[in-house]
Amino acid sequence: MTRATNFAAHNAISWRAWWVVKISTMMMMIVVLVNASMSPMPRKVHNEEEPSTSSSIFMKQMDEENYIDVILKEPVQEVQPPSTFFLISRERPSYNTTLFLVGNYLTAFVWRDVSHSFNISATRDLLEWLREVSMSNQNTQQLSIGIDAEYAPLFLSTLEFHNIDSASISFNLLHFSSDLCTQRQLFVDHDIIIMDSLQSFLFVNLYRNTIEKRKPSTTYYSDANIMNPSDFVPMKLAPLEIVTSKTQLHPLFTLAGSKHLLLNRVLLSRYFKFGNITEEDVNFMRFLFSNITDVHVDYEWFNSMMLNTQHRFNISIEAHFSLNQLFTSYLNSTPFEYSFFASHDYWIIPIILVYLLYLIMLFSMRAFRLPSIKRRLVIPYLPLLFIVYEVILSSITSQCFLGTSYIGVILIVFCICVYSLTILRYFYLRNLYGLIAKGKKRVLLHSFCVSFKTGIVLIVAASFVLSIVLTLHCIAVFFDVTLSSIYNITFASYVLLSTIIGLIAVAVDTLFNRKILKEKGLRHFLFFNDPLMVRLDLLFISFILLLIIALVISNSTSPFSVSFHLGNMFRFFMHCFIALICGGNILIMESFTKIRRRIRKQKHATNINNVNNPNEEESELYAFLGNREFEDLFKEYSTKEMSIENYLFYKKMQQLAEKGKHQFLTFEIMHEIENEFIKNNSAFELNISSSSKKSFYKLLDAVRLNSTSIAMQQQSCKTMDKSFPEGNNKHYDSSSSPTIQDLHSILWADIFVNMLDTHSRLIETKEFSDWFKVYEIQKSNAIV
Repeated sequence: MTRATNFAAHNAISWRAWWVVKISTMMMMIVVLVNASMSPMPRKVHNEEEPSTSSSIFMKQMDEENYIDVILKEPVQEVQPPSTFFLISRERPSYNTTLFLVGNYLTAFVWRDVSHSFNISATRDLLEWLREVSMSNQNTQQLSIGIDAEYAPLFLSTLEFHNIDSASISFNLLHFSSDLCTQRQLFVDHDIIIMDSLQSFLFVNLYRNTIEKRKPSTTYYSDANIMNPSDFVPMKLAPLEIVTSKTQLHPLFTLAGSKHLLLNRVLLSRYFKFGNITEEDVNFMRFLFSNITDVHVDYEWFNSMMLNTQHRFNISIEAHFSLNQLFTSYLNSTPFEYSFFASHDYWIIPIILVYLLYLIMLFSMRAFRLPSIKRRLVIPYLPLLFIVYEVILSSITSQCFLGTSYIGVILIVFCICVYSLTILRYFYLRNLYGLIAKGKKRVLLHSFCVSFKTGIVLIVAASFVLSIVLTLHCIAVFFDVTLSSIYNITFASYVLLSTIIGLIAVAVDTLFNRKILKEKGLRHFLFFNDPLMVRLDLLFISFILLLIIALVISNSTSPFSVSFHLGNMFRFFMHCFIALICGGNILIMESFTKIRRRIRKQKHATNINNVNNPNEEESELYAFLGNREFEDLFKEYSTKEMSIENYLFYKKMQQLAEKGKHQFLTFEIMHEIENEFIKNNSAFELNISSSSKKSFYKLLDAVRLNSTSIAMQQQSCKTMDKSFPEGNNKHYDSSSSPTIQDLHSILWADIFVNMLDTHSRLIETKEFSDWFKVYEIQKSNAIV
């Protein structure tokens, strides 16, 4: 993508809106591909010089507001961009080229105070001054010259064409870019700036420096301290772009079918006679390219084209347009005074509403307490990062776009890494029971890895380090702004890679579980077999890839006016998918679940979903667990939901109860339970209250003392009672040994609450509904 195109997009769309679209998770990928897939905008037509004898066609000066009205509101029929030839390219034109108009000029912009002081008011004056400098000592050059580095070779060729020795002329090479984080005094620090006439307006509007030592143009603008286009006298030096194909309308008005043009560009193009080719332009081309032997200029077609343009836009024509008229017609330096791309900003509103709705549901429904949300660790809160990024950094984007762009790329890569590592941890936890069963010697390692806090710290830290390492190459842009495309390439590469990996993961998972999918159907595969709905997330990631492909195709085949809105629509859908991936799927399912529960509760007062009496629900779950089919169903669902620790402890208590509830507890039993279920970061750490955990360790101490001697147990119990004078838990008779019943009374209430929580989600599944129908039939026939 050319620099002019990139910067035009930057000026047309507010930075704040642009970055909301770009960083909201992988969401920003569409912006890159939209810009990359758009056809490069032809350089706008500009020129300046004394009136030409070849053509006397000029556009009548119009009121600024009406002129903008014509450009913005008059629909433009889609026109194929004309063929152009750039004089700065290495390609040589055909030996018998036909020229139609100059599309753009290399232009010198001289500060008006300098123009008055040194009597430099036209191109011939500037060339004469340069000739005088070249013939004198270099130290006597009184004016500083800054040249866009891209056009320095063409400027030197221009001097040679006019027989001016460039050896004694001193000038600075400038790098104009919207991405720079360096000082922005390039205009103020130089008396003469030589650059593309189109880009001059864009950079004057972007930099908007205070004039400082320059004499302000108080004649035209009240805000005289801000640099404005009227502060410069434009002088054309050489043709920069030649149009070599016919068009019915002037390319300036049919550029990529866009109606969003800046008045200043049109004014300068009009002052330069809309690119009408002069004999000097032809001679300059012959000077540059020795292979050109026969050059033909079609002035008749040029006049016809201008007349068509006049009638098409209902624009009057006059014979003269002076420099003073140009100055008085310029718009001042306020790049966003007119909302040229307001429709783009309007698309930001539904995107913001999507994220606000997601966050409101997340916190108002207290969904962050759901296991399916908690297991995602920091993923549900990633949209908050986008909001913080926008609020903090958008205000300084215009000052250092490179920095904010770099941080934006890091943020996107960070989000991708967080999601990827969280998914890896998810699959690890799903297979944890089997891993521990196969290698008990690594229990401590597994215990450390499954910790909730450890998971958050490791994933966030690892993602941060990876995001820095994977984007280190982007730092090169700070040293060479011409490498700014690295941002787009990096962003596109990682987002495409993540979506492709997601698609591969879905394909592999489907392949390995094709038997389940075939036997039990898609619903079982997506919901019961995956209560956290990770598979659904991966599917939506795959949809993002399809959106990207569709967007690239639409931008390649559709007119600009159509592809512009299609791009915004695709961005909106992509943000919707991101919100769903972060946790929106779970919020939607939870909302439907609550609605179904309420409806069933109202219709069937005695239905099993009616939980008015917790004791009834508890007794029902007890009864269900006595059924082998339900127990297998409950175990499978708990495993997929990663709450298997409650079921395993339930089975452990069942095994102990078979020995008798009044059987004495041994230290070995208590130590095993502590290591597996109670200790922090244990493999199957239970979610119990602090008071229950405190009571457990109190019981553990009692068992430890009892294993030594009754006398020492009695003494230790007295000491222990003194150590916990304010304890509100059960006190144990020091004269008797702790029993299995004591352990049951301490932990069972918390464990069964957790199991009831899992049960409340299980009963919403189709698998439970099918089982329950069979269970009722068996129960009515006294089979169970």
